[in-house]
Amino acid sequence: MHRRIHELWGFGYLEHLDSRGSDYPLNDMNLWTNLEVSVNADGSLHKVTIAKTSGKNEFDVAAIDAVISSAPYEPTPEAIRSVDGRIYLRWGFYRNWRQCGTFNVEPYILTEVPDDGGQGVLDDGAMVKNTAKLPGKKKERPVIGSKTVTPDDGLAQQKVSPDSSVTDKQALFVANQWVSAFTTQQVDKLVGLSDPTFTATSGSAKVVMKSTAELKEMYAGLVVESGPLKDWKLLTPGEAGVQGAPAGTFVLEIRAGKEAFRVLLARMNSGEYRATQLAR
Repeated sequence: MHRRIHELWGFGYLEHLDSRGSDYPLNDMNLWTNLEVSVNADGSLHKVTIAKTSGKNEFDVAAIDAVISSAPYEPTPEAIRSVDGRIYLRWGFYRNWRQCGTFNVEPYILTEVPDDGGQGVLDDGAMVKNTAKLPGKKKERPVIGSKTVTPDDGLAQQKVSPDSSVTDKQALFVANQWVSAFTTQQVDKLVGLSDPTFTATSGSAKVVMKSTAELKEMYAGLVVESGPLKDWKLLTPGEAGVQGAPAGTFVLEIRAGKEAFRVLLARMNSGEYRATQLAR
């Protein structure tokens, strides 16, 4: 289920937003919406309800569309079905590195489910992916639920982005892009966010990348060896204890499952930020 949704959300919609620049209204990295999703035992979609809006209708609709367009799914595990035979999930869709990861999903096994009068049931036409592209076909849309049936998960009060004294929107935007690419192991994207003269240090050893191939190999090793992301923060050079850093330089501090490391982000002549150094 996640694999299908991520193709449309992480590799589709969010990649599209990445191309719009840091000033685009939907590139606020604190944006997220929480959807209540119910799926029938056979994997067909029953209903989608907005449990928490992002405040941006276009963002919410894109998340709903990703869920609907990815259906039907595989038959659901019997062990997590509710009393009515369906599974119920609250699924967070984020603009930042969390994207639509499975760590954003909270399943519920309900012993009582209010009768919706069949409003959420989709006909066969609504279950055919991309029917709008078929000649003579108009894609059916389900009735979006107006009331949730799962209990409040309390996530509306969560802190979405790490605290940072950095106010440079472009630097924060690129930092989020780098973290997202690292989390999803998108090596090519990490390379694209880096300066060709990238330098990697480990202890006293220092390596200057001589080619894109070398940079790609370095990143491929990093995402495997360091383990999954735990947390991250964007710091000023002073906060990071880096002396003599030029203006327009920030330090991206990463704490992963197996190690912690730092990535230096520097402003290029174009005004864009790129990763220039890695310290492990």
